[in-house]
Amino acid sequence: MQVEISISVPPDLNLVQFRMNYRQLSALTEMFMDFLENNREKYEQLKADLDESSSETSFLERLDHTLTEKQAKVFRELLKKNHIQEQEICEKYRIDQIDELTVGDVLDITVKNVLPQMKREQEQPATP
Repeated sequence: MQVEISISVPPDLNLVQFRMNYRQLSALTEMFMDFLENNREKYEQLKADLDESSSETSFLERLDHTLTEKQAKVFRELLKKNHIQEQEICEKYRIDQIDELTVGDVLDITVKNVLPQMKREQEQPATP
C-alpha cells in the first residue's frame, strides 16, 4: 500500500509532499509519538500557544517570521540531539546563525533532515 502525505495550507500552498509505503508511514508515526512522549512539556506549551492564536492567516504569517531566541535554542537542541551540524544548516540556507531561519525554514529542515535522521537512528541495531 502506498500513502501520499501532503502538508498544505490554503490557498494551494503546498509546503511538503512525499510518498511512502505503509511500513514507512508506521515508522514515521512511531517517531512522532516518541518525539511527543519525550518532549511532552514542550509539546503541551506549544499546543497551548497554538490554541491561542490559530487561524489560517496567522499560520501563514508565522511561516515568514524569524525564530525567537527561545525557538532558536530549542531548534539547536533538536539539531544537536539528531547529530545535525548547525553550520551545515546555516550554509545550506545562507545564513550566519540559526535564529535567522524562518518558521517555514524550520518546518522544511525538520521534514527533510531531522525526521530522516531520527528514522535512521531507530533502524540501527542496538549494540550490546
